[in-house]
Amino acid sequence: MCVKSLFNKFECQSTLVVCIMYQQGFWTRFFPAFQQLSHELDNSSCGHVVVLSAAVGRYKLNVPRAVHKHLGGGTTLTTGGYLTQLASTVFKEKPQKVVAVSTYIPGGVDETVSITLMYSNNRMAQLLTSCSVKLHNKAFILGTEGQIHLPENFWCPSKLITPGKTYEYEIPDANGDYNFLNSGGLVYEANAVRDCIQKGELECSLMTHEDSRTNMYILDEVRRQLGVVYDADNK
Repeated sequence: MCVKSLFNKFECQSTLVVCIMYQQGFWTRFFPAFQQLSHELDNSSCGHVVVLSAAVGRYKLNVPRAVHKHLGGGTTLTTGGYLTQLASTVFKEKPQKVVAVSTYIPGGVDETVSITLMYSNNRMAQLLTSCSVKLHNKAFILGTEGQIHLPENFWCPSKLITPGKTYEYEIPDANGDYNFLNSGGLVYEANAVRDCIQKGELECSLMTHEDSRTNMYILDEVRRQLGVVYDADNK
């Protein structure tokens, strides 16, 4: 299992070719609240979705992994993938256009990034990520008949607000010390991967290999536009 983003689309493709069972570790996809979100979208509970607006940002300038180029630093790879995988969940296709702008940390990696994704039928995702300031960290799916809202810390959600109902979930507690909020929710993904292995499946329907390819396509294009290049990109 690979946590969050692969490095780029070439690493993604080569990994998928050689793996027996591969699961990209976007744990968000496996939370019950996120699965309910997919159900709401499938049933058009907010009508025709027109706009996704979401942000993820925390102060990470004191975290070497987030800021040093030789460690793959920059907010796009650190937290931006949570936003792009959400957009893929909402719109279920590769974007027709990607537009990205950024501020930069000394050393040449991205600090705060605004990403606009354009989809068919005049649909749009407006995404913001930062490793220098705390953002609202919420997600809003806006449709012709209302909105669906994932409250703060949408990437590890315990709550989903829809036009018809508010869903709340208790996150599992393994009685241990965690590094991140709601880390007990990692059990959702672990259980899903175990089930796939027991069934002899090579991917999980909640985060497919094609989902991984689409996600890396977007993140690679964002970095290309920002001019953020790592040594591994040239291998």
